[in-house]
Amino acid sequence: MTQSPKDALQTQRQAYFVDTSSNTVYGWGGLVSRDSVPSQTQLGKFVANGVGGGSWGAETESSHEGLAELRRSHGGAVASTPDSGFYFGGVSEVTQAVKKDTMIAGYLQFDFKSQRKTWVNHTNARYSPSRTRYSASAHYVPTFGPNGLVMIIGGNEYDAESDEPKNVRMDTLWFLDPVTQEWYSQRTSGNPPASRRWPCTVGAQSTNGTYEIFVFGGNSDDKVLFDDIFVLSLPGFVWKRTDSRPKNGTARTFMSCVLAGQRQMITVGGRSTPQGSPGKDPFPQGLGIFDITELQWKDEYDSQAAKYDSPEIIKTWYKEGGLATVSYDAEVEAFLKSSPNAGAPGSSSDPEGSPVTAGVIAGIVVGSVSLIALVGAAAFFLRRRRNRRARGAPVPEAGGYSEPGCSLKELSAASQISELPVKQGNTELQGQDPRYYAAELDASTTLQDPRKYFMGVETPSGNLGSRG
Repeated sequence: MTQSPKDALQTQRQAYFVDTSSNTVYGWGGLVSRDSVPSQTQLGKFVANGVGGGSWGAETESSHEGLAELRRSHGGAVASTPDSGFYFGGVSEVTQAVKKDTMIAGYLQFDFKSQRKTWVNHTNARYSPSRTRYSASAHYVPTFGPNGLVMIIGGNEYDAESDEPKNVRMDTLWFLDPVTQEWYSQRTSGNPPASRRWPCTVGAQSTNGTYEIFVFGGNSDDKVLFDDIFVLSLPGFVWKRTDSRPKNGTARTFMSCVLAGQRQMITVGGRSTPQGSPGKDPFPQGLGIFDITELQWKDEYDSQAAKYDSPEIIKTWYKEGGLATVSYDAEVEAFLKSSPNAGAPGSSSDPEGSPVTAGVIAGIVVGSVSLIALVGAAAFFLRRRRNRRARGAPVPEAGGYSEPGCSLKELSAASQISELPVKQGNTELQGQDPRYYAAELDASTTLQDPRKYFMGVETPSGNLGSRG
């Protein structure tokens, strides 16, 4: 195991941007108390050393152009592309009250490639009339359009008519060209998920040229927790609800999830009971494993799993001519036709590529679980659970802090825990030394480099579908 000391600033609900070209992760924003607001913005920075470890540090406003002008926040939707990190919406860093004057309008972009590491605040946020979004998920799809796309899913927005936040429907989706900053919207078909906050998403490129985004969990306005998993397939813009049988405790919100290995969605943490209700998390160490090809929850992580292939419910839709029935917005149709290496869904385009190295992941430690940290934590606990089970030894439970006064609850395997209050130190998973977090990945457990994929869009006849 490799230990990585961490002395970078940590906050709850911090955003993490991943620059795969430099094996670097940046931490920005988060929830703070009113009496401890930082005088200037600091970025946590983790740089992998290429051998399973790395080091934490910090950078200040002086080395980042435009960073000082940004209003810090928490709870925005985060996605990283090969060139930039994006953060959509959010709520002011000093409050959890979601209302008109606390919700942040627009979205920001962190340009990894610029010499001055430029930050830009964009106001053309067409995804909402109020240009706001909170508790949503953002997902980068590398295979559609000339530059890929960033899709925003779920969450809520400020509604001027009711003067309150309102959960966003998912029958129409907005996505961004991350280079041109042009927004597009497309109506979906099938069975879209019910409106919800705090879902998590993973995605994968299929061997047949489609790309599927999997949406799990979250909660409704009346605090109902969801246990369902939905699949959005592109380029068909079709929703399918999986028939996977939920396990006890599968329903949860505030969790994070990541795609590990070939085709396994690993969920970490979250809340599986109504807020304020203590209870034991049915997921061992708070980890759930879902096979996104078989659409089944699993008890074990399979390091030998085959490559991802679309679930049968998706294959059937395309085989039965579903793509020909799609009524595309004219701008969306032009966007899809501009994709490089266009081919028909059903044709094979599964080139080999280099995965993001485990070094980017190992050693990532945050106060609240981040998307990147999940892979290291999940691999470590899954491997330990598997090894101990083979030896017949009991698996120790993950520990955590329990503090009053923080509304965002999470469960450990043993008992309900809470995210740390703003003034307290960093929360970590149990380990030999509480100042460190050690995690390494199995060789088969990697995040897939999004740039390795080709895309498939056009039908054999050369048409995307019918225009609306």
